[in-house]
Amino acid sequence: MIFFSDQIRKAFSYFTLSVACIFLLGCGDKESTTEIETETTIDITLATYKAIYSEDSDDIELLLWLNSNDTSTAVTLTKTLEGTATETEDYTLTLDTASFRSLSDTIAVIISLVDDTEAEEDETIELALTFEKRESSETYYVNLTIEDNDGYCAQTHYTQQVNISCDLQPDAGITSLYTETISGDERLITSNNYPNHAFAEANHSVQEQTLSLTVDATPSLATEVTSILQTTNQPKYSFGIALNGVLLSPSPATPFIFEDISDPDNVEYNWNWVFEPTNNIGAGSDWVSLDCNSAHTNGQGEYHYHGKMYAYADTLLDGLGSGTTIPTEPVQIGWAADGYPIVYLYGPDESGSIVELTASYKLKDGYRPGDGIHAPCGEYNGKYTNDYEYEEGLGDLDECNGIERSITLTTAQGSETFNYFYVITNDFPVVSRCFAGTPNASFD
Repeated sequence: MIFFSDQIRKAFSYFTLSVACIFLLGCGDKESTTEIETETTIDITLATYKAIYSEDSDDIELLLWLNSNDTSTAVTLTKTLEGTATETEDYTLTLDTASFRSLSDTIAVIISLVDDTEAEEDETIELALTFEKRESSETYYVNLTIEDNDGYCAQTHYTQQVNISCDLQPDAGITSLYTETISGDERLITSNNYPNHAFAEANHSVQEQTLSLTVDATPSLATEVTSILQTTNQPKYSFGIALNGVLLSPSPATPFIFEDISDPDNVEYNWNWVFEPTNNIGAGSDWVSLDCNSAHTNGQGEYHYHGKMYAYADTLLDGLGSGTTIPTEPVQIGWAADGYPIVYLYGPDESGSIVELTASYKLKDGYRPGDGIHAPCGEYNGKYTNDYEYEEGLGDLDECNGIERSITLTTAQGSETFNYFYVITNDFPVVSRCFAGTPNASFD
């Protein structure tokens, strides 16, 4: 809102400047002297009609006028500008100085607003008008707010992170199967992709799947990372497999859906903007039905994890998934498609102490660039995967949620040491969205 100094009140702001002049009139009569005091007043009035303006509105007009009993006195006001708005980029101002004589001029201070196309926060203009007096000066302030009209979004983009309750136990007639063997430089994995913990069936029933997967038994880092997505941003790879045989498939599969405004019957999909599953949990077409393991089942009955697999982590170490237990050594949760191990939350720091390792992603600042029709608008809040960006060094891990550090694990093959490992983290991306090594095509 607009606010004023003590001299500025309500819709109109009154600035009063007073100059006192004393004239001594003497007469020849030595027995009497008459002293007459005459006061010259200069009243400056500044009218401000609104406190807040949209950047696409008409010009802001501030009116200045004088009221004085001295028509011979010229008054000059000079302006200075402060605030978060930038002159020429956000507005232009016609006034440099205002010079006028009392009762003769009314001066308009015109602020022309620039309507850009960038979604940004509201900005302010602080206009200071200074009246120079003989031995001092007085300054009066007017504060205005420019509302951004590009960040407005009619769509509702709120998020939900409450998982669906796991009300089912594994079928008594089905056993969760997982085996791995080493053949040369390959780790051969077989699984029936059936969970060994409680789960929910929100949309589809959980069914056994026959999986035969291969990962590199002696993985090495590639010269560049490989995304789990296709070039069209549609899902391509499962990131890995848990040691209970359930796939880790974090890639979102629900894009922003819009109608071609020239053909309302033509529904299209914008795969540059996909719902981030763990931030959009719920029932219905606009939500992702994830259970207490951040998992669900696709149309083929394949159960898979999108985020933290709480119940499964608790089967490995009681309290690990619920956060009540901090391990004394890394807990391996599975294998990535490139052959590197995946650990749950905790791993060694530079000194070898077991600590929680953190991701290096953050929400972008500002607003999405879309128009709400062909692409989403509104402030970045995690609704979409593209709301996040990687910032090197923000956390412990790299852009693939991994770290180049030695780790020794007890696997099905015995003690194995790796020079790199991935981490399931509390914060985005939780499960990595890219590979530091080379993924095997069996995860495609």
